[in-house]
Amino acid sequence: MPIEFYNPPSAIIASGNRSGVEIGGSKSIISIDAFHNLYSESSIFSELSWAAFYDESEGLGDIIDTFETKEFDSVRDDPEALTKIIVDTIYDIMNQKKLFYGLLDFEVDAFLNQNTVIPGLKLDYKIINKLLEAHKRKG
Repeated sequence: MPIEFYNPPSAIIASGNRSGVEIGGSKSIISIDAFHNLYSESSIFSELSWAAFYDESEGLGDIIDTFETKEFDSVRDDPEALTKIIVDTIYDIMNQKKLFYGLLDFEVDAFLNQNTVIPGLKLDYKIINKLLEAHKRKG
């Protein structure tokens, strides 16, 4: 039986096409059930923006021109709201007979941000460029 991930944050299913990509991130409280299914129980932070590329006719088709915020929700800067989300979520997890699994932190700009490179991971630039092209063709 396959393991499921319920209510995934929008950052994990971000998309892109030849005109742009979704970038952003999320931090969620995650639980697990007796069948090892994962559940995104509540959001601590979620931000998703559309990053539009320059017009390809200018030869800059993979360079970001503009950003437009599509989604933003956060309780990180409000200690009372953050405490309430954590406490309420832990009680919900317990009442549903699941276990607290941890915090899930996603960032959707791995190809744009050099700080997200995995230490020790060496990928040939040809492979990275193929992945970028495949991501753009998806849309």
